[in-house]
Amino acid sequence: MLQDDPIVEKRRALARAALEDAKDKSTDWAYGVPAKGWKCNIFCGDKMRALGMYPKEEGYISAGTWGDENTEIAGWQILKNEPPQAGDIGAYSRSSGTTTGHMGIMNSSTKIIYAGSDYVKTATIQGFNQEAANRGYTITWVYRRFVGFNK
Repeated sequence: MLQDDPIVEKRRALARAALEDAKDKSTDWAYGVPAKGWKCNIFCGDKMRALGMYPKEEGYISAGTWGDENTEIAGWQILKNEPPQAGDIGAYSRSSGTTTGHMGIMNSSTKIIYAGSDYVKTATIQGFNQEAANRGYTITWVYRRFVGFNK
């Protein structure tokens, strides 16, 4: 019997862990972070860190950095001409007020799990794009896939 690739299993576990928080409507990241503070990158960072997928031992990488296709992040490959899968990261860069962008953990090629201002939620990428269009801007998503760390 063939075993799953451990990297693939980590990505699946990341999506499952995020989905559990969304099902429970977890408020852990809503109250542990100051109002109007960054939450989505902390949620994603905590989930990745718990599975050994986060490139930093301390602190958090901003959503805007995750959403910048010109920035390399150790262990995470930018997807080009390939749809995201469960456990990939979806992010975009946008400076607005106190935020640098937004990010979440993909649950499928079209659905994302993220920490909102009040609790962990799921949404469609299309929904995010439509909301942005309604507000007069366009989102350019960057998708990243965990490929492991070089030892």
